[in-house]
Amino acid sequence: MQQMITIRLLEVKGFACTQNGSAKDANEPLKQAHDQLLQLICSNGGIEPENLTNIAKTRILNTTAQDSVIKAEARILFQLCIKAVAQIPAETFNQLIQTMVLNEEDIELLKRNASEWKSQLNPNTPLTDTDVEELRNHKLALTADQLKSVYLAEQLASILYTRGRLMFYKGFDPKSEDKHIKMIKLAHYVSQQVFKHTGVRLLHLLISETNGTLYVKLEQKYNTDEEKIKGFQ
Repeated sequence: MQQMITIRLLEVKGFACTQNGSAKDANEPLKQAHDQLLQLICSNGGIEPENLTNIAKTRILNTTAQDSVIKAEARILFQLCIKAVAQIPAETFNQLIQTMVLNEEDIELLKRNASEWKSQLNPNTPLTDTDVEELRNHKLALTADQLKSVYLAEQLASILYTRGRLMFYKGFDPKSEDKHIKMIKLAHYVSQQVFKHTGVRLLHLLISETNGTLYVKLEQKYNTDEEKIKGFQ
């Protein structure tokens, strides 16, 4: 449990660093969070993290499908996440959820799904017991059992998405572009696996596409900001 809390706090630190628009400051805590999470889930599955892609290549369902290797890797990662929490009591995740931080955009999105909800949440601060109860009363937060089924996969998708999007910030090394594009795609495909197997639709299923892969396509296809805006529309 302590390791999962540490990973979450490293992720929060990395996200906070992105708010000044610098890829350099955010990369190290996000890389630490990513590496530690992969080590956690892979050690439970008897896999070395550096072998994930090669293993995925042996488990491709459709060799002609776009991103077939990345999709296969996402399936493996989701199953590893499920296995890693199998022996942890569901109630433990009530404590872990309090390490999560919602920003103003997150809270606004939640409000759209519960028009009668008068939010008392403070943005950019860890959730309290009262906050979690408030969210659950309005069916905006998962039960302990649901949390257990998605917690690590959601955390992985979140880290992959945030780390992948560093390519849009100042100080980013263009040589790492392909690696970061893969991270954004993995975030999306891991989120797809979560929805397929649990019925829970993660926020990253949407934003990895609208704020991630779509941006990549626009960057690759158009040269000027005006062209990118027209392409987006």
